[in-house]
Amino acid sequence: MNIFCTLFDSNYLDKGLALYRSMERVMDDFKLYILAMDDLCQTILEKKALSNVVVVSREDFEDDELKKIKAERSRAEYCWTCTASLLDYIFETYHEEYCTYIDSDLYFYMSPQMLLEEMKDAGCSVQIVEHRFGKGRRAKQQEESSGKYCVQFNTFKNDAKGRQVLKIWKNQCRERCSMDDGAMGDQKYLVTWTSEYDCVHELQNHGGGVAPWNVGRYRLMNEKNGQIRIWCRDTKQVYPLVFYHFHNLEYFDEDTVNINVYRRHLRVDEMLVQKTYYPYLREIEEIKDELKEHYGFRPLVQKHPGLAGKSKKSWLQKLRGKRLSELYDAVVDNVIRAMGRKKDIISIKEL
Repeated sequence: MNIFCTLFDSNYLDKGLALYRSMERVMDDFKLYILAMDDLCQTILEKKALSNVVVVSREDFEDDELKKIKAERSRAEYCWTCTASLLDYIFETYHEEYCTYIDSDLYFYMSPQMLLEEMKDAGCSVQIVEHRFGKGRRAKQQEESSGKYCVQFNTFKNDAKGRQVLKIWKNQCRERCSMDDGAMGDQKYLVTWTSEYDCVHELQNHGGGVAPWNVGRYRLMNEKNGQIRIWCRDTKQVYPLVFYHFHNLEYFDEDTVNINVYRRHLRVDEMLVQKTYYPYLREIEEIKDELKEHYGFRPLVQKHPGLAGKSKKSWLQKLRGKRLSELYDAVVDNVIRAMGRKKDIISIKEL
């Protein structure tokens, strides 16, 4: 049985349910632990009584230290703080042999068994996924800013080595988990894992970890019965798409969403975007309508929580004091954004 955990609140309930539906379609045997981050989310999940799901209540999960931290951090920061603690809680409480943390805005197109087998074949106790920003100066800057690895599909084995890495990560996140001090939430702690620990494996299969920040590196090969095959421009290899990370969907209103894809890359395969984003957005709408009909609640997230509280400077303000190379990168970035801005805005009714 594949064991997973995730966490989300009522504003991400539509994405969390889409994640669950995708898992149900592609996996015969799995268990998903969900930490409900607010009361409404927990109530709806308990009423739905989803098969293969264990709802973890905050009352059972939060210890005194977490309750104190919760009062001091933003909603997003507290969610990041809880990631490692949730994995540790599952091992302590349910004694699972291993568990994979997955972000709630992931969506599976096939079973991730091949990704988990890669960790087993490597003889490791932990597996993490690289951002795969690509090559060049701009990609390097992104990596320096966000970290080499993305906390999106992190697998831990419940053994001595796996628990050691997890315990250290949990304590680091509890001590500091902010976007403003360079830690990038819970994420930058992973940067040194492959060099510090002999039990950590970096996922090599590009079918896991395709996301807005790297989708420009891939193009659609074919799609059949919901299974998508992609070609990587860098490795020149074809991979079955295991999951896509639908990060940073910004809803402006009930009918308009910014997918934040084209503004990042000069080359984006529009067919790949259509085969991934369009069905996903339609399913999200179906789930929102169902939640409204049965529970009187319709999630509408207007802004990604990681961006909350960040001041927006004008382009000219950002350019002040920069070196020539930095000015060049800034100009390129703004040209890409300008070219992709219109394509990124999608009307739900037109899908």
